[in-house]
Amino acid sequence: MSVTVTGATIDRSATEDIKFTREVTVVFTVKTSDKRDGPIQVLNAAGLPSIGAQYSVGNDFDLQLICTRRSAKPKDNDPQTWSVTCRFSNDTEDIDKDPNEQSPNPLYESPDVQIGGNQNRELVPGYFQDPTTGSSATSFDDGIVTPANEMFNPQPEYDVHRPVFTITHNVSSISPSGMGAWANAVNATTYIGAPPRTLRMIAPTAQVQYDETIGRYWRVTYGFEYRREKWDLQILNRGSIFRTSTGGYKRTWEAKTSTGGALPDLVLLTSTGGKIDPGSTARSYTTIRAYKERNFNTLNFSSTLFQ
Repeated sequence: MSVTVTGATIDRSATEDIKFTREVTVVFTVKTSDKRDGPIQVLNAAGLPSIGAQYSVGNDFDLQLICTRRSAKPKDNDPQTWSVTCRFSNDTEDIDKDPNEQSPNPLYESPDVQIGGNQNRELVPGYFQDPTTGSSATSFDDGIVTPANEMFNPQPEYDVHRPVFTITHNVSSISPSGMGAWANAVNATTYIGAPPRTLRMIAPTAQVQYDETIGRYWRVTYGFEYRREKWDLQILNRGSIFRTSTGGYKRTWEAKTSTGGALPDLVLLTSTGGKIDPGSTARSYTTIRAYKERNFNTLNFSSTLFQ
């Protein structure tokens, strides 16, 4: 079996429009040694321009003209003689892919990174307080209080906008249970510059795709939401019951301040349950680690994604 290009004729009709789009059509004659050879074998003949090749036939050439389409059909009803028509144009927006050239493997594509944000409402008292690092000694970090230094009830809220970024990449297969294990996990170690427990993973998503080269694959998206105060629940200690110095408990309406004044319905509490008198700037918080830790570095994304 052999396929041979025997000649070419140039279609003298050419076009050029107001956008300076030029087209030239070249018809090649191709001979095969086996009448069972079909158009795919013919398009693979050595000497034919491939899709994307520059126009150069004989003494005629134009480096701005690119082969954008090829077609093959039998010539004069002869199963061993074929006409291959190649279209060259400087308008490559609709450039066709050579059917004999493989597509790039989607599994080798670089991950797609997007950065956005998420709007939320937060309670003010204690929101900026991190019990593991101590108080910042500013009234804003200690929460908003009345002129008498009493905590507001209910607590005021305000809007906060958190950074959210996603990483999408292609994989050959997925594990639904494995993906579920990442949902609501926080980073155990520093990840892309974010300190531990400041990144929370949104539940990963996956969508099946199909490629003519590798068949079925999955497009998986991981989302991360950043909270600089960490994702630990930080609850301001206050209540209507407090521990006394003798180890018992009292209700606020049964006790007085250290100077003999009346206590409010709710008092701030120390970390051991004792009361904090109104007027004091002391605060204590209970930290609850509601989210499990995962090592985000095991996702194996390059550290240069955000550079």
